[in-house]
Formats: sequence, structure tokens, C-alpha cells
Amino acid sequence: MKADANYTANFKGLLLKADSETSGVWHKFTSSEGASSQQPYIQITYNDSPPACQQVQSGAVYSISNYNDLMLDVQGGGTTIGTNLILYGSTGGKNQSFQINYSGNGQYSIIPQNATNMVLSVTPTGSVLIQGNNGSPQQRWYIFYRNGKYHFVNMYYNTYVMEVPFGTNNVRTGNSYENCDWELEKVNKAFNTEYTSELKSDFNFLLGSGTRSPAHYYTPSQCIDIILSYDDHITSLCNTANFAIPKAYVQSLLMRELWCVNFSDSAADYVVETYYQEKLKGNDPLEIKDDSSTGYGQIFARTAIGALNHANNIGIPTGLGPLDDSDWLQVYSMWSNLCYDQGYNIQMVYYEVLNCANKTSQPNYNFFEYNTTQKKAILSRYNGTNSAATQYGEDVYKYFLIFSQYNNH
Repeated sequence: MKADANYTANFKGLLLKADSETSGVWHKFTSSEGASSQQPYIQITYNDSPPACQQVQSGAVYSISNYNDLMLDVQGGGTTIGTNLILYGSTGGKNQSFQINYSGNGQYSIIPQNATNMVLSVTPTGSVLIQGNNGSPQQRWYIFYRNGKYHFVNMYYNTYVMEVPFGTNNVRTGNSYENCDWELEKVNKAFNTEYTSELKSDFNFLLGSGTRSPAHYYTPSQCIDIILSYDDHITSLCNTANFAIPKAYVQSLLMRELWCVNFSDSAADYVVETYYQEKLKGNDPLEIKDDSSTGYGQIFARTAIGALNHANNIGIPTGLGPLDDSDWLQVYSMWSNLCYDQGYNIQMVYYEVLNCANKTSQPNYNFFEYNTTQKKAILSRYNGTNSAATQYGEDVYKYFLIFSQYNNH
């Protein structure tokens, strides 16, 4: 506090100095109305319409987590009015993904992806549940960001935050401020099949409407049908907690590999299968070919083993491995799964995308924040390290952009 001696004679106002001030200069603030009303005061203005939260992208889908990495969860995957929100361990399910849409005046609606005709709402007793969207203040939220955490404040009950009382997993609004710090991570939503025709049209324009050659198997439209038939699987994989990636990575790589698969790939698979059948009989195979790029993702068994082991090492609960790529039985087991189980094959494609980020020294697996150069590096590495792989990355990045456009609808 300033001593009386520091005030000039007859001064009626405020004296302020910044903490960092080193000059010893204090600054005077007085009323602009003249000497007759030189009275110091501080006016605090409350803004009923805070600005939009700059850290939240309107229309994006997020997983929302609290303490111990527990996720905001529509209980039991329910889709009916009145289903409660709880905290639950990560499952990657749609009921743990939420689209956040800006409504104007600092307000947001929060849409669970397992019930997209519903929004998060609040009851008079403070319970957070899902209801049909009627635009009421109970269904609108202010979002505030501070030090990497988010607070959700209900528009109607605007002195309450969304929180989880100690000792429970019940999500509600209140002012005890217990477990009210939330973390957001971008995730993927299901593909909107209303845009399938437009997606096919864009790829037909880029690649043509037929197969790549008479020796190739699939047209672009057939490739897309295959990819979209696995959309739930791809979405779930790419929403893996702490390792979410834009699913356009997996989609674009599958598109390229399916578009290029041909009779020679089937012939290589036949030789590999024959090799292992002879090994299993205890014979020495006449032709030694123990691996091939196979399945929808055209991925080698040893590449997949490396990807699986990397996923285990970074903490993804794969439930598989670790595997030894020098053990021919383990290599055959992996190759067989890749060749005959396409869901398994796509899972390994996802793991290899993560591994390609590691191989190209991308930081912290922040896939949603990578720039164009980083994205191309990851896509190129899936194919190798030579100049052909670089061109591969350039080509697949075009597919990546198309899928990204339609994934956002």
C-alpha cells in the first residue's frame, strides 16, 4: 500500500503500479468529470454472453475425459430421452464421442454420437442427461478454457459447472467444483452415408471409373464400398483413447492399396501359403517366400508385427503380442490373420500409421495437429523410404484430403 507521503496534495483517485514496474513510477487515475467528483472506484461488468471458446472447433467431435482418464459416457449406450451421463472407462464407443456445435452468443450444444438426435441437458435437480434438442437454455453450454482444462457451465443454471462429485461416477451440475476440470481430444464420427455418391464421384474424377488395368480387381467405387463397410471398425480404432487419429489416414491408405491390388498379389499370397503348409508338414519348401503384402491394407506380416509391438510399447491395450518376427510360426500366424481376416488387417493398418509417425519422428502423436509435410511423411513411410514411397505419399495425400472433406459432414 502507498504511504500517505506518496500522494500529491488534494489528490482524490487511484494510484496503480504494475508488479514489474522498476522505475518506482505510480500512475494516477481520477474521474474525468472534474474536481467536483474525483472519487476512486472500480467498476466490474458481468457479460451474459461470453465469447466463443477459441480452443474448441465447432462441428468437431471430441472425447471428453475427467480424472483417471475416465470418459464422459452416455450410460449403457442408451439412446432414449432421460439416459444419464456418467464417467466410465474408455471403450472407443460412439456413446463416448460428442460433437460440439457453436450456437452463437458464446453458447454450445453437445451431441452424443450414439444418439445424434439428442443433446446434453440439465434437470432442475442437476442431473446431466440426453434429451431431444428443443433449443432451451438447459441444453446450451458455455465452455471456458484454462491451463489445458475445460469448464462446462450450463446457460440456464449459469452458476453451476458440470462436475462429478467425489466418490461417484455421476455427472451433474453443481457449485462444489469437485472434478470439474475436463479434457477434450478430437475424435472421429461415423461417415454420413448421404454423401457416398459424392465421395465416389470425386474419386471417379481423380482415378477414373474403371479398374486401374484389366489385371486389377477393384474400381474406385468398389474400393469405397469396401472401406465404408468397415466404417464402424475404422472409426472405433481411430478413436482409441490417447491415440486418436483422423480416420482419413486409414481410409486413404486402404483406398490406395485396394485400388492397386491385382493378380500378382494373389499369386504371391498363394506362394506364401504353400511355403507354410510345407513347413507345417515338416518338409523343406521348394520355394522360399515366407511373407507378402496381403489383405486390404497390403501389409507384410513382419511390418505388422513391428506395428503391433510398437502399439504395445506405447501403452495401447492390444490384447495381442508381443511377437517375434524371427519365429516362423508367429510370422505365419500374423500373415494368416492379415490375409484371411480383413478386420484384423485394418487394425494393423491403424497400428502401422502410429508406427510410421514414430519412424518419421513426429511429435507426441498429435495427429490432428500435424501439418501437410508431416501428414505426407507418415503416408509415404507406410510404403517405404525411397523416391517411389515419396511419390506414394503425394498420391495418397490427395485421397486423404477427399476423405477428410466428407468425414467432416
